[in-house]
Amino acid sequence: MKRHTPSGYVYALVSAMLLSTTGIFIQTLTMKGWEALPLAVWRAFIAGTVLVALSGWVSTETWRISWKQWGRLLQTGFALALFNGLWTYSVVINGAGRATILVYSSTGFALLLDWLWEKIDCSLMKLLAAVLVFIGCLFAMDGRELGFHSWGGLALGMVSGLAYALYSRQVRQATLNGLSVWQITGWSFVFSGMGLLIVWVCVGGSVPLCPEVGGSSWGLLCLLALGPTLAGFACYSQGLKFLPAGTVNTLAATEPFFTVMMECWLFALPFSFQILMSAVFVMGGVVFLHQSENRNTQGPAWKKSSPPRRRRGRSQF
Repeated sequence: MKRHTPSGYVYALVSAMLLSTTGIFIQTLTMKGWEALPLAVWRAFIAGTVLVALSGWVSTETWRISWKQWGRLLQTGFALALFNGLWTYSVVINGAGRATILVYSSTGFALLLDWLWEKIDCSLMKLLAAVLVFIGCLFAMDGRELGFHSWGGLALGMVSGLAYALYSRQVRQATLNGLSVWQITGWSFVFSGMGLLIVWVCVGGSVPLCPEVGGSSWGLLCLLALGPTLAGFACYSQGLKFLPAGTVNTLAATEPFFTVMMECWLFALPFSFQILMSAVFVMGGVVFLHQSENRNTQGPAWKKSSPPRRRRGRSQF
């Protein structure tokens, strides 16, 4: 059985570092006058069209897609639209910290979907890794963002986690169908923008698609779309080429740890005991996850081949 390469862990962790800033971007933009749905529409369209145009200019492979692969990209795009819409509303209702914590329910959902669809065993070590990472997230937030305004906000955050797990499954299948990371990321965001635009039309355009905000808000939106969104999701898709969706989601749950570490570095904040415990739990979860994957790829010890035993017989002398 093929071993999972360390590249998958590197891509997943880099993705977590990049995506850890998206919640702060979204919350800042909503405070500047953006509504949740138009923000999600423009974020998806800007990210998708720019990446498709750039990758198509570099290589014509971006357009060499079979009808079956187009169907897979369409499914992935609408799964991404579902996640982006729910996640954006969750940030608006729950706040960036609460929404980030709740979206990590995707780890459990992804492990369950791996077991249901790919028959990948959800071992005790994987479950322990998921629990350790989640506890590390709670330590990273320092208990400041754990109060919820309503059960509706709590349910919305959990559903956004399920949508993220479904999107991970679709990306995993797309990578196995021969599509490149740039094809998956670019076209998924284009179809995601189309899906969110359809939702905006269905609700009657109750909020303006182009709000009256300043140029700085549009610049911040472009920075969000072209920075952490594109690079983060590209690394996430690349990680799914090497690792199962449940494993990548567990590694992606290290986002709050990276967020707190960046805050301490950028704003010269002191390292508290909670930050130290967060690092211990998060890194412990990653180690447990790596050991679990090694056991799965190597197989049980009793199944390992042993050298043939020499048959004993009577001596001829």
